[in-house]
Amino acid sequence: MILTGAVIEKFWSRVERRGADDCWPWLASTDNFGRGKFWVVGSGRHYPAPRVALMLTTGESPPSTMFACHSCDNPACCNPAHLWWGDRSANMADCGAKGRHGFQQQYRGANNPQSKLDNAAVRDIRRRYAEGERPAVLAAEYEIHPASVWKIATKRSWQHVE
Repeated sequence: MILTGAVIEKFWSRVERRGADDCWPWLASTDNFGRGKFWVVGSGRHYPAPRVALMLTTGESPPSTMFACHSCDNPACCNPAHLWWGDRSANMADCGAKGRHGFQQQYRGANNPQSKLDNAAVRDIRRRYAEGERPAVLAAEYEIHPASVWKIATKRSWQHVE
């Protein structure tokens, strides 16, 4: 990816640069994980904003197997002082050391902004499924797919709900 002066200026105009130790939030569009998305003209794709921020400040363009990892755990942060290059293993080790487990932990269940259910609904689906109610009926009521009802009922999803 080649970043020219105009592209670099465009990128930083979408970052709220604060104090050296503060998070610098991305101000434009984000993905489902809350990371900034930056469209690079000519590349035909979006790049994660933290990755671009780290590339601009380090001058490095690592392979796609390397991630811009966050010491602040704020996916929208583009402060290069909060970012470091790491592979998947390093990123997961960092998650574990901090007592979190990435997206699955932070946004699982009712905390997921795209979730149509809460814990009470999951318990209701499980109870009614166990009593013999058809998945299609439950799916229609909760506006989810019948396969999702089955996954909930068999604890293949929403395992954290008793």
